[in-house]
Formats: sequence, C-alpha cells, structure tokens
Amino acid sequence: MQPLFEDIKVVFTQLRQWLWVLVFVLPVFYLLSGFYSVGIDQKAFVTRFGALTKDNVTSGMHYHFPWPIESVTINDIPSLKSKVVEFIITEPKPEALELITGDGNLVDSRVEVQYSVTETMKFVTSSDNTDMLLEQLVKSEIIYHISHNDFASLLTTGRNQFQERIKSNLQKTTDELGLGLRITGVQIKLLEPPKSIKKAFDDVSSAQSEKQKVIQEAKGERGTKLAKARSESNREKSNARALSNELVKRAEGDAQRFEAQLSAVDADKLFFKRAYLDGLQSIFNRAKVVVISPEK
Repeated sequence: MQPLFEDIKVVFTQLRQWLWVLVFVLPVFYLLSGFYSVGIDQKAFVTRFGALTKDNVTSGMHYHFPWPIESVTINDIPSLKSKVVEFIITEPKPEALELITGDGNLVDSRVEVQYSVTETMKFVTSSDNTDMLLEQLVKSEIIYHISHNDFASLLTTGRNQFQERIKSNLQKTTDELGLGLRITGVQIKLLEPPKSIKKAFDDVSSAQSEKQKVIQEAKGERGTKLAKARSESNREKSNARALSNELVKRAEGDAQRFEAQLSAVDADKLFFKRAYLDGLQSIFNRAKVVVISPEK
C-alpha cells in the first residue's frame, strides 16, 4: 500500500497548480453563467427556487443567480400582439358559425384585438395556449354583443359602443383568469351582410334611403309652402291694417268737418234759412210753374 500512497502523493504534487486554477476558475465561470440576453421581440421572467422574483424582463443584457438558485424562462413575445377573429361564410357548411343580430339579420364580421403582455409568467403558465384561449373569449364576446343589438345600430351609433364593450369585457375576463394581458384596442374591420344576401340588403337599404329622401323633400316643400303662406298672410294683414287706418282717418276727418259745420250752425241762425232758400231755388230751377186763377 505504501507505493500506492506514494504514487497518489506524487500525482497531487504535480497537479497542485492545476487544482488551484480549478478552485478559482470554476466559480468565476459559474458566476458568469448568470448573464443572459433577451431579444427585441422576447420577454423573460426569473424564478428563485420556483418563486417569481422578476417578471416581464424586456430586451437587453441581464443577470441572475446561476442555476440551481435562479432560473430564467425566455419567450418570444412581441411588445404588441394582435388577434384577428372573423365570422365569414363563403359557402353554406353545417359546422360554420353564423352571426345573427338581435333583429334577425345575418352578418359577416372581422374583429381585430390588440393586446400586450404585462405579466410574462402568468401569460406563459396560466394556460397551455393563452393566445387560443383569448381567441375563444373574443368569439364569445362578439357573438353575445351582436346577438343583443340590431344591425342598424351596429353599423351607425352603436359601432364605437360595440368596440368599447368588447374591450372592457375582455379586460375584465382576462384579469379574472389571470392571463397577464392588457387589451389595448378593439377594431371592427368588417361588419356587413353575407354576400349571398348582400344584394337584397342593399335593396332594402336603398329603399329606406329613398324613403328618407322623399320624406325630407316633402318636409322641405311643406316648409316652403308654409313660409309662402305666412308671407301672404302677413301681407294681407298689413294691407288690411293700412286700409283700416285710412278709413279711420277719413271717418275722423268727416266727423271733424261735421262738427265744424255743426258749430257754425249754432253760431249763425241764418244757416237753416239760407239752406231752405237754397233748396227752394234748386227745386224751382228744375220746376215749371203754372199760375192758375182761383176763379178758373
């Protein structure tokens, strides 16, 4: 056994300098292994003995305690993601989903949902396929809201309201499920009748537009005639008031003249005698006088 120990001692003596190198170099390499890089379209999270210590690590160079103390999970997650969900029927199929509005109209729809990942660990671990789960949530929201609104309102005043409701409800549902998402926007890309019935719908819309046009024209003509009638009425009233004022002024003038003549009669008692003589004169000027003797 003595020769064996002697051989081992010799070997360790020869390798002693290399052992010192290993003692100092291996820890350095171990500590250097904690550096990691995250790409531009990537996000990462760090766990320490399975517990989350750093989430939503963005692009760049970072450091963590090497394994087995801490571990890093890097995922391909762009800063802004989008999901397009559509209900478009190109040909009748038994398995095809049809969207029906609250007033019984068939519609084709395409909705784009934009979202960002705010909690990377929840996004990765909450579901086997979080993107697919989000797509199903979007479909259910679209079906619910379209089935509870009439088609005309969805195309006009209810369009923005429809988008905002989907956004708020999606955010609430994803928060409850802990998906680590923030819904940044919902935009309706397509909302129209299927091509198979689009012509009939366009005819109905055209008829409704023509109806509204006729109503507006009738209202305009009615307004024009009312304005003309009011103008004529005001003109007749003005003429009547002018004529009334003229007759009143004339009557007042005649009354004043009569009162003046009456006052002259009171002042001159010979007025009646003169008037009587003037009347006789006017009569005798037209009369033929024959004087007959009483004896004959």
